[in-house]
Amino acid sequence: MTNKDLITQYVDTGVGIPRYQFDKLSSSDKKTYLRKMLIAIDYDPGKVKYYYGAELPIETQIKVVQRNSHNIKFIQDPAEETQLLAAKQNGWVLEYLKNPSYNVQLTALKNAGDAIRYIENPSEELQLAAVQQSRLAFEDIKNPTERVTLEALKGNGGLIERVKNRTEEMIEVAVSATPTAIRFIKNPSEKVQLIAVSNIARSIEGIRNPTEQVQLKAVHINPGSIKYIENPAQSVIDAFNEAHQRHSTYINFKMDPELIKYTKNPSEDDQIDAIQWTPDMMKYIKNPTKNVKQLYKNLTQEK
Repeated sequence: MTNKDLITQYVDTGVGIPRYQFDKLSSSDKKTYLRKMLIAIDYDPGKVKYYYGAELPIETQIKVVQRNSHNIKFIQDPAEETQLLAAKQNGWVLEYLKNPSYNVQLTALKNAGDAIRYIENPSEELQLAAVQQSRLAFEDIKNPTERVTLEALKGNGGLIERVKNRTEEMIEVAVSATPTAIRFIKNPSEKVQLIAVSNIARSIEGIRNPTEQVQLKAVHINPGSIKYIENPAQSVIDAFNEAHQRHSTYINFKMDPELIKYTKNPSEDDQIDAIQWTPDMMKYIKNPTKNVKQLYKNLTQEK
């Protein structure tokens, strides 16, 4: 059987052939092929990729997309109804659509916000739909409006790192949502610093030169956060020791041995816990007990 005979057999039986072979068929064979392929698609919607006709009946389009939304990429000029169905199933189909209607775009973004990357100059409504579905969609918006920026920051304050021309409101919203995002803010106001540490005391680690009030707030919430403060104020050290005296179990020197450096008159147990796994902490203990000195000697001799 010649290659031509084989192709003719494929045409007659509705077996899919590559586009370049279809283009070589006679007009009569093309019509036969498309007619047979429509029948084949009815049984197996996946065969739509072998259909090269200009128009696919709407009923067939719907059936094909219901099987797999990505099949829409094989449909030339899909109907609005077909596009909407595909967009409801999977917003990422925007990648395959030429000039989709506003309604199709909005439907798609409500299902896959990140697909906004396939829309040029999206309106504010489309931007909002995108970031409400996926905060990370914000990264794909070239010129987000202030309203869209605030909406995105409410869900992921870390996005403030990517925001140009930040307003104080944006900063406050970002830090309220994600306290650790304060590390992306240069010279945050005391109000913003307090918002951060009031939610997560450890976020003080991302603040350069926190005010004394902010330091105190962090240590009152979590005494151990003092270790994240470079050169804590004396009032902060005093607050740490007051907290340790009231609730000694709050501070675990085994887990945070460096806290011993801020501890006034640590007990022998505290001293032992601090140097047990980190002998170097001995240098911060002013008056080590006899047992602690012996432990330190044993630990350093073992090395």
